[in-house]
Amino acid sequence: MTIPVSERELKALRALGQVYADDGNYLSFRAVAQRSGLDPQHVRRSVRALARKGFAQYGKGLWSEDGEMRGAGYCCTHDGMTLLQYVGEEQDSNGRQHCRS
Repeated sequence: MTIPVSERELKALRALGQVYADDGNYLSFRAVAQRSGLDPQHVRRSVRALARKGFAQYGKGLWSEDGEMRGAGYCCTHDGMTLLQYVGEEQDSNGRQHCRS
């Protein structure tokens, strides 16, 4: 099966997937850039592409548990987590990561 996302999109999806378990946690573009190491300009494109493909979801008017306004952001969807589990990561003998298909 061909993976339906680019390498950049996959990096952004991994960043979103890191907070998936925290049910309802959304990340700003800045937070995705910090977690993924991607350039902020690429994050915007990548995350929006993930949302169009159904792997990420946009949320606005977000509030913290303390009642503070958090603004807007994106979170990983169930389909996004399924893709991350499918892709998986392994390290070769040189310590480099590669995708498993």
